Amino acid sequence: MALQYDHLDDRTRKLMLEEIKHDLAANKLYISDNLSQQGIADYPDFLKAAASYGNDSTLAHELSGRLNSHEKPRQLKTGGFSKPPIMRVHPRYHGHLREGRSRP
Repeated sequence: MALQYDHLDDRTRKLMLEEIKHDLAANKLYISDNLSQQGIADYPDFLKAAASYGNDSTLAHELSGRLNSHEKPRQLKTGGFSKPPIMRVHPRYHGHLREGRSRP
């Protein structure tokens, strides 16, 4: 489900794009480890396009097919790593990336 952008005008989109460019230049843009190598390469351009004229749904659509087939283990507070889930990431779950979820 896409967010509502009732007050997203050209000025706001321009500011969003500037912030993305600033983060890229400072090497501070968050890149999810759920993205495939192709997804990592494409993500900055897709994000800039979504900020310029799209929304979170268009970004999720562009990322479709650019997710890893399995989640990677995560580092726990104890210093160890979680067990990777057996479940494969289904192509329709690209929307979960934008919503901060890793599985249904």
